[in-house]
Amino acid sequence: MIPEGGVFVNVGRGCVVTRRAAPCRAEGRLQIALDVFEQEPLPSDSPLRGIAERHAPAPPRRPTRDRRRDAGALAVKNLRAFAR
Repeated sequence: MIPEGGVFVNVGRGCVVTRRAAPCRAEGRLQIALDVFEQEPLPSDSPLRGIAERHAPAPPRRPTRDRRRDAGALAVKNLRAFAR
């Protein structure tokens, strides 16, 4: 249902994208970016391998100096909630 030349981004459930999406990307009809896959890691023979743009986990980011106090307070709040 996405018009030709459109962009499809899946950051939800991997099962939303099937192998049938691969030809759409390979033929240039759609741009596809996937954050999740139904089966991870992708099998080596998956048609989605090599055509999907998957994010790589970024190294942890440090809060800027002006946000460190807030980040620390949020961490403590989350730990307390977890302990409860």
